[in-house]
Amino acid sequence: MDEAAEEAIRKEAIRLYSKGVSVNEICRTLDRSRKWFYEWKSRFDAGENEWHKSRQKAPRNVANKTPVKIEEQVVAIRARLESSSYSQIGAFAIQWEMKKLGLEVPPTWTIDRILKRYNVVREKKRYTPKNKAYPDVRSIFSDSIQQADLVGPRYIKNDGRFFSMNTVDLETHMAAVSPGRTKGDEDVVRGLLHAWKTIGLPDYVQLDNELSYHGSYRHPRSPGIVLRACLALGVGIIFIPVGEPWRNGVIERFQQVFDQSFFRRQFFTSYAHLTQEAGKFERFFNRNHHTSYLVGKTPMDYVKTEGISMCKLDAGVLLKKIDLTLADGYIHLIRFIRSDLKLDIFGEKFKMPKEIKYEYVIATISTEDHILQVRFDNRLICSFKYQMPLVYKHY
Repeated sequence: MDEAAEEAIRKEAIRLYSKGVSVNEICRTLDRSRKWFYEWKSRFDAGENEWHKSRQKAPRNVANKTPVKIEEQVVAIRARLESSSYSQIGAFAIQWEMKKLGLEVPPTWTIDRILKRYNVVREKKRYTPKNKAYPDVRSIFSDSIQQADLVGPRYIKNDGRFFSMNTVDLETHMAAVSPGRTKGDEDVVRGLLHAWKTIGLPDYVQLDNELSYHGSYRHPRSPGIVLRACLALGVGIIFIPVGEPWRNGVIERFQQVFDQSFFRRQFFTSYAHLTQEAGKFERFFNRNHHTSYLVGKTPMDYVKTEGISMCKLDAGVLLKKIDLTLADGYIHLIRFIRSDLKLDIFGEKFKMPKEIKYEYVIATISTEDHILQVRFDNRLICSFKYQMPLVYKHY
């Protein structure tokens, strides 16, 4: 596409926005990402006369050379991390170590340049996608999706075990960390509430198939506390396929950072001490972790520069104040249909037609209509009555 056509699309995006069209609808209509929209909106809001025109890419000034002492510290810490089994060894892990040691902490891009200059960078293997098409979750549902997951159990010397319900927003990559003593449904909800008070309420939260997330296998059609609390707050739920944790890749990678850069790199005297340090780690990550997805920005920088408004949950919202009566909403499950043609919905099996054998489908439970619908390639394949109790009962 030539530059003139691209400029016209940018103007059209702002025109639609000024007419009150939602950002999601604009991006869907123009086949552009939310990141693209906010980039040009920020240019427009800044009052630039030619905001819609591309800027010329001129070479930047070379920054002052990093002191040799800092370079030596970076390389030494990298070598120490590599000598420890399973440790994170990237720029963020090195930053975190330098902060704990009270050293001057250079930006991640400076650390990356130092590592390349000293020839200690490992080449990553590229991911090769499988043959089967997986649903494009963000284009089907929304850009406002968070991935959440439990890590644990982990153990504190002389103070027992703990879990942590951690959450990452897919648009901003803001992260929330919430330690809890158990992996029970109440601690899971408290973790989600912490996330939504910290990094904002999403349209959807994406989870794996941990039992505490959905309720009971003995009573599969009785949504548990987690589902009811999400629906009560207007958050939809997406479950990834059973046995495919990589579908929650963003939170899985964060869990590795949490485990290896935070938990295994310092000594905690108590659970209270760990909880306090977890808050510090959460803030440090959001202010310092640069990612390629955000074009090198940190989550906090990205939120500020792109003008993203985070709708945070009120601090006074607590689990005991949430009405657990089954609210209207949707629970989505992505499932792979194998040779037995069985669709697994929280342990309950539904027979599927042969046309979707070895394909991914989206099963949707409507809590308003009490219906289970199965779609493949945006086509309704089959529908089932799915009656659920309105009042919560603990099993």
